[in-house]
Amino acid sequence: GGELRLDGLFGLATLSLDALQRIGGGLVVRWASALDRLWLPSLSEVGTTVHIEVLPSATSVGFPALTTVGSDLWLLSLNAPTIDLSAVETVGYNLYIGENKGIVTMSLDALQSIGNHLWIWGNPPLSAFAAPLLEEVGGNLTVSQHKTLQSLNLDSLKRAARSVSFFENDGLADMSFESLETVAE
Repeated sequence: GGELRLDGLFGLATLSLDALQRIGGGLVVRWASALDRLWLPSLSEVGTTVHIEVLPSATSVGFPALTTVGSDLWLLSLNAPTIDLSAVETVGYNLYIGENKGIVTMSLDALQSIGNHLWIWGNPPLSAFAAPLLEEVGGNLTVSQHKTLQSLNLDSLKRAARSVSFFENDGLADMSFESLETVAE
């Protein structure tokens, strides 16, 4: 499938893609240092990867209608306090959330499955993470390097195929895995 790639557009301040509903291949938006908002309200499906990286000026990043990502979903080095992925149900391969300096809470309310790894690391202000419907992680589940993370809700998680790891989460006081049945089959 086709790809929408916005890479190294350092002067791009605004972007309007309000009618875009589907991308057969991948979506890459990175190194757009002047972009103040990345919001694709109608995008519901991306066939392969979504890589959103290094948007230091963005105050919000959102895909409120996105339900399916065929392969990787990366959110890396963002300063946005608001990241809306509330409709995402399936990530076909890896979900990486790392080195985001603005996000305080993240809730992936509809997420049910991740084909491979879920890695959440080095998001300094993150205090709460929830994926209350997530049932399966096909690889590793790793949460690390969060000094302010206080709560983690993965109540529906039944299976992590490889490993579950938590380290350097100094403030973590509340972790919930009410349904976890299997780690590393």
